[in-house]
Amino acid sequence: MLIFERFAGQMVDLTLPSGEVIVIQILARNNHGGSMRIGIDAPRNVLVDRREITLRKAREVAIT
Repeated sequence: MLIFERFAGQMVDLTLPSGEVIVIQILARNNHGGSMRIGIDAPRNVLVDRREITLRKAREVAIT
């Protein structure tokens, strides 16, 4: 299981083997602070990345 800590407005991308992307966006925060913890248990063939990592990977592919 991959565990993320995200803030309101931030996103997590799940990229399926077909290339389709499922976006999870944090809409609110908890009362204990500004971030929330999310646990995602996905098959190995489903990529799970923070949005900024997905965007960085896309830029790297575009450069090469």
